[in-house]
Amino acid sequence: MADKLNCSVEYLLGRTEIPSFELNDERPSFIDRLTFLEEKHKITDYYVAKKLHVSTNYITNWRKNNYTPSLDTLIILSEIFKVSLDYLLGRTDDDSPFIANSDWY
Repeated sequence: MADKLNCSVEYLLGRTEIPSFELNDERPSFIDRLTFLEEKHKITDYYVAKKLHVSTNYITNWRKNNYTPSLDTLIILSEIFKVSLDYLLGRTDDDSPFIANSDWY
């Protein structure tokens, strides 16, 4: 839907008032971004699984099946890594820390 409306996922969810963002032409997959962020922050799948209150098998299934988790899970992941959902999903290369509007919570 964000692609169709040419706006950020964060804007659609009401987490920001800014609809525009810089769209990435190449669009790495969610799995590529997750792997990159884990390596960058020196975080393991085990750590991520603990934060999500799931087993590591859950994350392994994402990797095996090139699966994108639910929106709730994506939001938690974006908070763990302090990036926007659009960055996590490969829609943008802007990895600046994302802080949601205070009234969103």
